[in-house]
Amino acid sequence: MKIHLRTAVINDILVLKHWDKQPHVLRARNLTEPDTEWNWEAEINRTPFWRELLIGEVDDRPAAFLQIIDPNEEDTHYWGNVPPGQRAIDIWIGEEQDMGKGYGTVLMQLALDRCFANEAVQTVVIDPLEENKKARTFYEKLGFTFVAQRMFGEDRCSVYQIDRWEWMEATKTQPEVECAGGILVREGTFLFGKRSAAASWYREVWDVFGGHAERGETLSDALVREFGEELGIVPTRYQQTAVFNYYEGGVQKKVQYHHFFVTEWAGEIRNAGAEHTEMRWFNRPELNSLLLAAKEYLPLIDTWIQSAGKHEYKAF
Repeated sequence: MKIHLRTAVINDILVLKHWDKQPHVLRARNLTEPDTEWNWEAEINRTPFWRELLIGEVDDRPAAFLQIIDPNEEDTHYWGNVPPGQRAIDIWIGEEQDMGKGYGTVLMQLALDRCFANEAVQTVVIDPLEENKKARTFYEKLGFTFVAQRMFGEDRCSVYQIDRWEWMEATKTQPEVECAGGILVREGTFLFGKRSAAASWYREVWDVFGGHAERGETLSDALVREFGEELGIVPTRYQQTAVFNYYEGGVQKKVQYHHFFVTEWAGEIRNAGAEHTEMRWFNRPELNSLLLAAKEYLPLIDTWIQSAGKHEYKAF
């Protein structure tokens, strides 16, 4: 089983509207009917810098909706005047039959990883209804601490928070699986591969190249081996730029993905494996129209461009 987060897109609107009508979702939001003031078409197309609208998938099947906001910047000031360095999360499981299976726990873990990946974020807050004891217990098991009861409009809620140091302490154990992969850079363009329809996950989307590190293998060794297997080349200059976390097999297996940019290599690039049906070089604007395996790739590339590829690692 693979559980991950991705950005919500226009094609998700029908399922999101369907979830809005489900009795358990209405109860969790203290509604008797779907919120007619919330326009999914408009909101999906609106991408303010202070918000992420996410879909939680289980084996590539939409299972939950999550929203992460910066309450200091959010335009309605729902949380009032709060200091910077915070995030607030909303989550609901779409279908009632998917509740109680551990999906929510894994998705919240991924959301918290996502929040605290930004070093400026020190606290994450949530506001379940006071009467929703199951939700409150759920958050307490995740490590959230009760702060206060508070009215948001007509809703009496229980505010909980978790601080960065608490989350770091709770997740400092090593991942069971580590992966290494990355993007080749050539004269302002970036190489991506389109995954095949038979891939284990992320089917028919554009992705970077790489895979699992084998037992006893360093991340650099894994990168070199994977690029040899998939592209027929040997990376000779590269830089690690980010680490992502996700989960396979429910809560049983934490996977950590180490991302590199590769600027020099030996050999001729070719599609040497079976995972990708197509490979292409794209400039930065062209990437905006692609269906990518991870939303994080674009800001990583933007940061790379701004830094002009400084501090690269030269292989010997």
